[in-house]
Amino acid sequence: MTEFEFPWEYNFPPFFTLQKHTETRKQQISRWKELILTYAKQNNQAVININDESELFSNSKINRTLDREIREVILTELCKSKNAEIVGSKNSGTYEIYWLTVDEWSNVIYSWAVNSGMTNSVLTFFELLNGDDTRDQQFHQLNEQVFMKALKQLEGKGKCEVMEIDGNYGVKFF
Repeated sequence: MTEFEFPWEYNFPPFFTLQKHTETRKQQISRWKELILTYAKQNNQAVININDESELFSNSKINRTLDREIREVILTELCKSKNAEIVGSKNSGTYEIYWLTVDEWSNVIYSWAVNSGMTNSVLTFFELLNGDDTRDQQFHQLNEQVFMKALKQLEGKGKCEVMEIDGNYGVKFF
């Protein structure tokens, strides 16, 4: 995996302070949303805690850290666009991050199943998430909880059945 390359704004001190001008603030929040989604995707990071002082929210080179309140504003916006979801209570500060929405993930997974002729076959989560047959797919090594949410959405539409045997999960696509 290559080292994440932060956008130029990340080295611009005002990026870490919520801007007062409405249009500027909208652009700033939009850029932060994009940064979080890109960072999560490249690092295959499905969970972010806004209480953590990670490199995502703290730039030691310019001695700037994004305040927790601003992080919460940005993650709330990601939740509105269905690119994030609170895990547990809001006070926990923990969010699942979806660089593709759960709906988009379900479409990607189902398209793969249909196009690869895997309908009416039972496949384990392990082989779908870690197997050689899916190595070139976007969902390869996807977080298992995110994967399960996408499959549950497909199951609700009658496009698959999720099954559990002895703590191991599998799925049959229709």
